[in-house]
Amino acid sequence: MKCKKIQDLIAAGYLDGELDLQTKSAIDTHVSSCKQCRLFHEAAVRLTVEPFKRVTPVKPPEEIWAGIENALSKKKERISIFNAFKNNLQAFFYIPKPAYIFATVMVIMLCVGIFTKTHLDRQELYQAHLDAENEAFARLFNGNADQDTNNGVNFDTIIERYFM
Repeated sequence: MKCKKIQDLIAAGYLDGELDLQTKSAIDTHVSSCKQCRLFHEAAVRLTVEPFKRVTPVKPPEEIWAGIENALSKKKERISIFNAFKNNLQAFFYIPKPAYIFATVMVIMLCVGIFTKTHLDRQELYQAHLDAENEAFARLFNGNADQDTNNGVNFDTIIERYFM
């Protein structure tokens, strides 16, 4: 490993004993052969571990412990009330997994059906429009447009004959 990685591991978990044995032995091997990492390790131990070895534990007064225990019990009570409410709510709205799966499949099928029907309806409308257009063009080209479009009424002007 590179020195930067070794130093990061020493600072992050080596001194606390949080690393696995393989990583710890790799660090020990590297530290024994690398002067820079050995100095870093010694400095880290001197600055972070040794000051806590000389500290004597201080026992807080009993009223502080009583306050802490009281606060913890209230918090536990609040959590238990919340959990009871949550459990009751879940029991009231309980739906087994197969019902969720069935509902999901039904919603998907409904959506597919709606979109397919809409698409087919559009195709039918478009086809009807094309058929009507083709029929109109056929009448124009065959010369019998006056009969169908005017319902038997002949306006008999030049412009009407031209467009009809």
